[in-house]
Amino acid sequence: MMVGKRPAAGQGRTHPVRRRQNMMKTGACHGFEVEIRDPGIAWIRFNTPERLNGFNQAIKRDLIEAVLQAQMDHRVRVLVITGEGRAFCAGDDISGQAKEIGGEPIMAPIPHGHDNAIGTYEGLRHLSQTVNLALRNCDKIAIAAVNGVAIQTGMTLALACDFRIASESARLGSATLRFGLLPDEGGQYLCVQLMGVAKTMDFFINRRIVGAREALELGLLHEVVADAELEERVMALATDIANGPQVAIRMLKRSVYNAADMTFEQSLDEIAAKTAVTDHHPDAREGGSRSARSARPSSTRGWRSTGRPDVSAHALQGTSRVTRPTDTNLILRALIVLGLVAFGVWLTADRGLLTLALDADRSYISWVIIGLYAVATGHWLWLSHTLTEERKRFAALEGELRTERPDLSRLRQGLIGHFLHNWDERGARGDAGPLLTAFGDELANRHALGHFASDALLKLGLLGTIVGFILMLLPVGNIEEFDPSLMQQLLSAMSGGMAVALYTTLAGLVTSTLLKLQYHMLDASAAELATRLAVLTDVYLTPNGAEREESPQPGSARGNPSQEDHAP
Repeated sequence: MMVGKRPAAGQGRTHPVRRRQNMMKTGACHGFEVEIRDPGIAWIRFNTPERLNGFNQAIKRDLIEAVLQAQMDHRVRVLVITGEGRAFCAGDDISGQAKEIGGEPIMAPIPHGHDNAIGTYEGLRHLSQTVNLALRNCDKIAIAAVNGVAIQTGMTLALACDFRIASESARLGSATLRFGLLPDEGGQYLCVQLMGVAKTMDFFINRRIVGAREALELGLLHEVVADAELEERVMALATDIANGPQVAIRMLKRSVYNAADMTFEQSLDEIAAKTAVTDHHPDAREGGSRSARSARPSSTRGWRSTGRPDVSAHALQGTSRVTRPTDTNLILRALIVLGLVAFGVWLTADRGLLTLALDADRSYISWVIIGLYAVATGHWLWLSHTLTEERKRFAALEGELRTERPDLSRLRQGLIGHFLHNWDERGARGDAGPLLTAFGDELANRHALGHFASDALLKLGLLGTIVGFILMLLPVGNIEEFDPSLMQQLLSAMSGGMAVALYTTLAGLVTSTLLKLQYHMLDASAAELATRLAVLTDVYLTPNGAEREESPQPGSARGNPSQEDHAP
């Protein structure tokens, strides 16, 4: 007897590398049609409207296989299930179980069961219930586009989907008790999850069939739209999900359903284990970039996939830079504020209040306050202009980074240009946190003089209060004897001192508050700019630098072109 040699260390069985082929059958199937639309949305449409899209066991078996094929086909990212005509699915077509239905069957025919007690059990567990179980077990998001009547089997199928959007004319219910039958395909469980025990009891025992709006209030639906808008709305939702991070979405779907049957501590451990995968998957690094570019997500051909998505110029043609109006209109808002202040000054002057206050202030502190406010406002207006220019440079940087071949050599002015220069000096790699902190500090330091001026105005107003009280009380200290003839002069002097205290305090409070609000507007705009630059750096600059730093050398395990990606 010959004993084969043990494989040397590092050696083992080798398996031929085979690329995963598309496998979901499209076209007319048994009782439904399958169509795959960009970007990877599989539409399953029941096509027997003359039977109100009622099911038989053969349709259910093929539907189970179609869901499985969608799970294993890498082209498919989202499932959409809907029906033709006025029904989504009106339940089982009991009278037509043996009738011929057009389309090519996916699976070979088998007995449908229900011929005796054990046959009913087998038919339910392995066909009827398995349809809904297949949808729940499918990692890809399933959307039910409920276009009409969804009764018993149809309602349960819709509830097994992850999202349910219905038309205004849709109706949902389970009337099985009218025939002495049970909601045997899992509807009672799904309704308890969505509505709770009390509402589920009322729903089934009272054999209720509700309209779309009432179903929405009960929690059975996510959204109700006009009949003509159903497909467009569902397609928009499916496209958004299909363009999302697929690995994270599929793991999150499983985690949400798992959480319903777990304790809080168990769910924490479960989501932590999944996060250990998703945080280090290319989808996490590309998540912000996909959202900004509306590009297709990273490849999901394997958990070990390490490449960035191939975002071509064609894929970016439909994207446009969404820029807030505040990007370049800060100076316009500043001019509007300045106009309102000028109008307030004119109004007080026109009413004579400004002249009264200035003439009554013998300390001239009000003049100093108004002069300082005017100078600080000029400084604020200049800073608004410079910050507007920085926001324009950021908009130019954002637009340039969204091109296929960004050229940043032209963006070398201002603080944005200084940030890019420092980033290049660091070799465009590593943690950008210190540079972003420095950028934010430089923006904030420009406003320090304005905040100092605001505090100074308030303190000048308080100084005027003290001076006014001194002027008010000083004549009292000079009285040596009571003389009624001097009382009028004393009261006049005291009222003058009181006027100084009141008008300087008022001037200090008003100008300090206005200036504080003006510079708060600058602070908010600068903080938003710093935040958006941090996001832009994390999405576009840091991943690019990380790629250059981590790019495999020729001949390495990750860089060997002979090793192809494996499907999970």
